[in-house]
Amino acid sequence: MLEVVLDVSYETVGSGTQFTVKTNLPDETVLMLTLEGNGYRGQANITVSGGKAVSEGFSNSGVALSGQYSLTVSMSTPKIQAEIVSKRVGINGEFLAGPYVVEDDFGKWISGKFEVDL
Repeated sequence: MLEVVLDVSYETVGSGTQFTVKTNLPDETVLMLTLEGNGYRGQANITVSGGKAVSEGFSNSGVALSGQYSLTVSMSTPKIQAEIVSKRVGINGEFLAGPYVVEDDFGKWISGKFEVDL
């Protein structure tokens, strides 16, 4: 079993906010970040490499974001991940465990919600 770890941090880079997700998910795992709040919604795909994945800067048309936001880190069904990922976590996510694991009719996948104050 893989007890999934998601550790989120962020920093301002230029006029954007860059998120780093430290995780024990295998390299090549594609994660989706969804940032929402204050009438804003942005998404980005990031790929795990060396135990972390880093986003580009989130901004509102080049203007820095400020206030409270909700960041969701998710991983789609392992069936559509790289073969190296699905071998480690199971084709249906059967080797995933922990509080970030969600199960539905299609198998297990990852979803973690984090509150951030920018």
